[in-house]
Amino acid sequence: MPVTSGTITAPASLRSEGDRLPIGISDRDQIGISDHLRRNQQSDKCCPSVSFAVTIAAAMTPLETYLRELRDIRSSGAAVEETASYSALANLLTEVGKQLKPKVRCITGLQDLGAGFPDGGLFTEEQFDKKHTLKPLPGQLPSRGVIEVKPVKNDAWITAEGEQVSRYWGKYRQVLVTNYRDFVLAGC
Repeated sequence: MPVTSGTITAPASLRSEGDRLPIGISDRDQIGISDHLRRNQQSDKCCPSVSFAVTIAAAMTPLETYLRELRDIRSSGAAVEETASYSALANLLTEVGKQLKPKVRCITGLQDLGAGFPDGGLFTEEQFDKKHTLKPLPGQLPSRGVIEVKPVKNDAWITAEGEQVSRYWGKYRQVLVTNYRDFVLAGC
């Protein structure tokens, strides 16, 4: 089974609470957050945080959004380590999938179709009913493979070599293994 990988190196602000600088005081203010904050404080007295959040969200790439969501979930202190960030991962993969032909969408919490319960699946747009675009057509295997997610502390490479991923690979032929930071693709 061929395996490839990539690693997302999170900024220090996402790895350690003590290293984070408040927004706007960094000397590397590449998207003008400081200026925007000042303008909001002066002109938008009623709800500056709303216009600030909309501007930042529009300027962020899918990866930046993903990293910010991971940080927010982790810093809440209320999250379950493995599953709490499924939505952030699904949003990242769906946003990246919009750029592919055919478009690919990530759905989490798949049913057992004979190999266990994968954490997610990657479906192409043809696999969805045109009227009900939220659910894939019944009985569809994810045409772009399944996803196995483990907590950040787990090694994605070791997980990729395990029995669970081998079972998924036998059924789906492609498995994206991740610990939210490392991504290992096992497939044909």
